[in-house]
Amino acid sequence: MPSPADPWTWFAPEGLSATWREVLQGAGAQGSEDPNRWDLWLPSRGLALDRQLRELPPPRPGSVVGALPGAGVLADKRLLWVRLVLALGRTGAARIAPQAWLPELPRDLDALRAHAARGGGPWVLKDVRRQRREGVRLTDDPLSLLPADPAERRRMLVQEGVRDVLSIDGHRTSLRVWLVLRREGRGLTAWRHREGLVVYAPSKDDWMTRTTADWLAPVGAPRRLSGLIRGLGAPARAVPAAIDAALRAACGAALRDLGKAEALRSTPCFELFGVDFVLDASLHPWLVEFNRKPRTAPREPDEAPLRAEILRGALALGGVGGVEGGENCCELGRWRLPDG
Repeated sequence: MPSPADPWTWFAPEGLSATWREVLQGAGAQGSEDPNRWDLWLPSRGLALDRQLRELPPPRPGSVVGALPGAGVLADKRLLWVRLVLALGRTGAARIAPQAWLPELPRDLDALRAHAARGGGPWVLKDVRRQRREGVRLTDDPLSLLPADPAERRRMLVQEGVRDVLSIDGHRTSLRVWLVLRREGRGLTAWRHREGLVVYAPSKDDWMTRTTADWLAPVGAPRRLSGLIRGLGAPARAVPAAIDAALRAACGAALRDLGKAEALRSTPCFELFGVDFVLDASLHPWLVEFNRKPRTAPREPDEAPLRAEILRGALALGGVGGVEGGENCCELGRWRLPDG
């Protein structure tokens, strides 16, 4: 990577958001139109990330890749649940993420029938091929919505919905935090940005946000994680530590998959994730989903400085020379990746 005084270049297959461009240009970077000559490669939102990595030309020495091979395990809710169960047992996994079942497995299907017969719900059916809340269905009867074809069930996950979701002024809430993972050699390091956003559903009858307008907070309600914690008082001060514990557990559960990834073994790689949590009324954060290539454009004007700060931190922690940032991120842990 060039020194801070030298111009350096970035390349993205199909361009970047305005926020990314502003941050990169502010750090002295120039966009490159040559897919074979760049110092920083960043994925586009419009293409499958694994395909972009497979088609990536061999990086030059000193370059950095803004995507982490093997990290799809975190964004795949089925795979992540399986890895959490293998690492922590079903009881331990269900303390971090809502309990889930793979409906094509006879044992899981029998357990789901027995669990549903005892009541509960709502239930979430997720088609893991889709991202950003697409393919999600909420129901009181998950068994009636399962496809008959076992092959179709292999892409489905049935998850128990979080009960007693924290409600502020009649609006159910969720949290978005940001995680940076960096791989260099066999080493993996994780950081979380200390700030997060509070997301409000339109009303107490809605279980998730669906449109841009849904992100509008009730009048006077906190929009930042720090503001929510201040408003809720002493009981909420343990929320960040609980979020960090869940993120560490998820990273630890994914180590073998990350270690098996053969691509870019000799190139430093980093990736920024948007991670969604739901708070219940007891202020326990439930891990919902990892999002690769998270949205960077602000939904509200007052979000712009935070989102730009998050991107600068990701670049700095990712090892991009000449970029200052990351001071508002806390290190979660360091691991050595197992051999594939």
